[in-house]
Amino acid sequence: MAAAGQHLRAAASAQEAFYEAAMYALDVQGWPSDRVYPRQPLSDPVTAPEGARLRLWQIAPEDGRRLPPLADRPPVLETAQFSLVNSGNRTLMAPKRSWKVDLDPGQVAGMSTLNLKSMYNDPSQMREALAWGLFRTAGVPASRHTYARLGINDRYLGLFALIEQVDKAFLRECFAGKPRGNLFKVYCGELGPGTLQRRVGADGDDSGRQYRSKNADDATYRLKSYSDAPNANSYDDLAQLCRAIDGTGLPGGDDRYDTDAFAAGVREVFDVEMFLRWAGVNILVGAWDNYFARLPTTTSTTPAAEITRMSSARRISGSSRGTTTTRSASTISVPRGSTRTCSTGHRTPATTGAVTATGVDRSCLSSPTCCGTPDFGGTTWITSSISLTPRSTDQPSTP
Repeated sequence: MAAAGQHLRAAASAQEAFYEAAMYALDVQGWPSDRVYPRQPLSDPVTAPEGARLRLWQIAPEDGRRLPPLADRPPVLETAQFSLVNSGNRTLMAPKRSWKVDLDPGQVAGMSTLNLKSMYNDPSQMREALAWGLFRTAGVPASRHTYARLGINDRYLGLFALIEQVDKAFLRECFAGKPRGNLFKVYCGELGPGTLQRRVGADGDDSGRQYRSKNADDATYRLKSYSDAPNANSYDDLAQLCRAIDGTGLPGGDDRYDTDAFAAGVREVFDVEMFLRWAGVNILVGAWDNYFARLPTTTSTTPAAEITRMSSARRISGSSRGTTTTRSASTISVPRGSTRTCSTGHRTPATTGAVTATGVDRSCLSSPTCCGTPDFGGTTWITSSISLTPRSTDQPSTP
């Protein structure tokens, strides 16, 4: 146990030092020329062919050369074992695409992934850096950030945000001492948007199987990692969270949300204060591609929305902190019984996907101005037994 603890501390220290560097150069040589910028983005990781090499080294931001040559010291990383894939949502078809580099486990500063965000629509090239810094300053677990200049086959692709991957290593460091739990990534998928609405089958079953999708590639709640505990991959912890924020079994109709029993039930599985802190930073930075911007005006709200409504009430609040889970969850449900209108005039029921996912209009939901709000391509994460911040918005930058 002592040796394992020392190893984790050493890895955390190495990652901190890695992201303290102001800028890196990342150069790939020997990559297939037809896969540098193919007509269709690389949706699946492409393994480096024989003879390909990847090098990563520190550079000075003030150096005007696009990819300054390697100095006297050795590179941070040099390897032939890697794969590349285009990542993101709106940047997939942008003139400047985002990239993800997958490496052997722990290959660079104890990490196995390098996320290169294109920042395509951000002229300042600073929005993500400032947002991530604010989250961490506010005490919200958040990915670390630096910059990298990227070149492939001597073609300069521009300046990218280099962002820490949310994975098991991230969880171990940010939630040390807390029970291991499940990490879910939430999409608008087969079950509709991930609203955390309680789901009940025709037979009355509301267990974790109600949150599983038949098509794993189009799943709404995707289990990215899970603990070694029995049935850890059953989704039952997600179902438990949804029952808690629904107030399942409590008397009083909609008034049940204003009771001590509801507050106590939520607090057993949901880190309310950390969630509120996360929500506050999102509002501060104007990150509108989340559940705050997507809430239409209506008097009929879902149980999850009550958590935010009650944030100033004595039974739920106690501070202005906030993040995510099943001892957290970075998501708020869309109010029921109302409609949303996108920029093209299409009206989408707000209940779409909440329980039945009937009538989800994917083209509308993927529109940059769907429902009259800017779409910055953000992603929600949910964790069980541990708190976690969602990923930052995927805002592209000028090449």
